[in-house]
Amino acid sequence: MLVAVAALAGGQPNTPALQPYSAQTNYMSLAGYVRQRTRTQQPVPLPALNLRGANLKGADLRGTHLEGAWLDKAVLSDVHLEGANLTGAHLEGVWGTDLRGAHLAHAILVSAHLDGALLTRGADLTGADLTDAELEGAYLTGGTCLNNANLIGAHLAGAELGGADLTEARLERADLQGVVFTGACLTGAGFGGANLTHADLRGTDLSAALGLTSQQIKSAETDPATLLPPYLKLTRIPVEANN
Repeated sequence: MLVAVAALAGGQPNTPALQPYSAQTNYMSLAGYVRQRTRTQQPVPLPALNLRGANLKGADLRGTHLEGAWLDKAVLSDVHLEGANLTGAHLEGVWGTDLRGAHLAHAILVSAHLDGALLTRGADLTGADLTDAELEGAYLTGGTCLNNANLIGAHLAGAELGGADLTEARLERADLQGVVFTGACLTGAGFGGANLTHADLRGTDLSAALGLTSQQIKSAETDPATLLPPYLKLTRIPVEANN
């Protein structure tokens, strides 16, 4: 079966002109085609690739240029995308894109669309740039690493971050409404200006988090096991205030 890999033509973004990639590449592997097609910088940005639903499990796509690529509903589990540029890429879908165990350290995901994506099973986003990324309802559980990740202005409403490593992550001005943080490591994570309305902080250690305000804590869900940073010790909210 041929897998469609095509440049997006002009007109509506949801109606790309499709061409079978094998006809263009002499039956090169799909991953090989993507590497050859995107690794070399061009004077003019390459048209976005259509890789919807493609199976790229475990593929080596390190350092590739996939700006604006359509990867929704693709299988990208265990894929290597370290240092890849996925600015504005589409990785969302009804059931999300499968990125379980994906290697995305230092990848550029600025304004990427990751709503509902499965970034579980130890997915590595160490140092990734997710500025203004769309991650609503995404799953970043099961040891997902977001150490030093930039999530400034990201949209994470309803996302699951239980057990994720957010050490020194930048969450300033992020939309964190209803996010579940249970068991997440938030040492050095910055929350200045973030929206924590109804975020689940029960049993969460915030003692080394940065930039939190009493108003943010009041708007979130806490319990007696929630550990606040020293600068908020006097503003702890009694558990009955959250009932």
